[in-house]
Amino acid sequence: MTDKEKDVAFLADEFGLTARRAAALVSGTPEEASALAQAQLEAERNKDPYGDVPAPVSPEEHEVEGNGGLQKTVVRRPNKASRTGP
Repeated sequence: MTDKEKDVAFLADEFGLTARRAAALVSGTPEEASALAQAQLEAERNKDPYGDVPAPVSPEEHEVEGNGGLQKTVVRRPNKASRTGP
């Protein structure tokens, strides 16, 4: 990455300028601006916004045998029907 490409990336990331506008500010010729803008757009396309975020744990790691695929274990206890209602 050249110094001008770094400058374009800085202007686009930190100041919210479009790649075309940032490249026009940094470059001297329209051809160079076009090439810099294209390189910045390609870098933005390849950038993973969630690259530094940890992935959640897979639910399969917490699966219990014989629970029918439920996330929570079913508690087996008798229902006290005498306490229902007013």
